Amino acid sequence: MTPGMTWLLIAWGIVTGILLLLLFYRSTLTRQEDDQLFIDETASSMATEQRQLIAKLNKINPIVKLVGATSGLMILIIAGWAVYIGLNSVQRISAGQPLLLLLQSNAWLVPFACAALVREEFAQPL
Repeated sequence: MTPGMTWLLIAWGIVTGILLLLLFYRSTLTRQEDDQLFIDETASSMATEQRQLIAKLNKINPIVKLVGATSGLMILIIAGWAVYIGLNSVQRISAGQPLLLLLQSNAWLVPFACAALVREEFAQPL
């Protein structure tokens, strides 16, 4: 794993943690929301509380969407980068070279190596 990938994973973890906190906060706000509100002169304070609650929800919803989209985009970039690294780190296998020695301790490269073997097998003319 490259240092850039490590920092990107750390940043994704922070952004996703912020997203989870925002979702938790929003769920606590919506738990206090009433489905029906009967407004008369005695319940005007409750109506004011509900308006304030709706204003808070309207403020937090765009932030939740933005942080969620950022987290999703970051994980797609991480996955794409990992596939790119995996495809570029597979070496050509000669007939006498064992696959396990080639992959060494990078077990996550096994699917890429298998894909390279299949591609190599079908690329050769008969």
